[in-house]
Amino acid sequence: MKMHSTFKIFLLLILFGQSIYLSFGQLTDNSLERHNLVVAEIDSICSLIDNNKELTTLLSEGFYVKNRKGWSTSHKIEKPYGVLYRIYHTGSEVTEYYYRLTFYYYNMKVIKAMITIEDWKLGKTPKTIYSANYYYDNENVIKAINEDINYSNSFDILKRGKEFQENYYNKR
Repeated sequence: MKMHSTFKIFLLLILFGQSIYLSFGQLTDNSLERHNLVVAEIDSICSLIDNNKELTTLLSEGFYVKNRKGWSTSHKIEKPYGVLYRIYHTGSEVTEYYYRLTFYYYNMKVIKAMITIEDWKLGKTPKTIYSANYYYDNENVIKAINEDINYSNSFDILKRGKEFQENYYNKR
């Protein structure tokens, strides 16, 4: 009995060690190459979504005050089934900052998120103060470009994308 328990612990330690190595270990040339391929595949899927004329874009909600305060959300869906492929959300807060969020979905999961924050204090021409892109595979971030935790992080952006998706399907 003692040997059986020891063997179980040994196997659990090996599995735990492998999962830590796979999660946090250094990328080898082969895994880095696969990683870049996945990002390229995601960009290709997003391009197909953007350019697909058979998908319908719907403005689902919106509210503006004084041309710059408020928000709007549009959905790119497949009719008649209503499958969600993209959400584009714009808005501004009490400040003069204007933000744009775009979420792409494939197989009901967020695959890419983009965030841009602009400063409108300078007048009619906005100045981009922050822009980041996030790539996800099965709800795990695989690449974050220009992430600055003062403005966004991969976990909060994924959570926001899932909330938009949940709200979309709950309103149907």
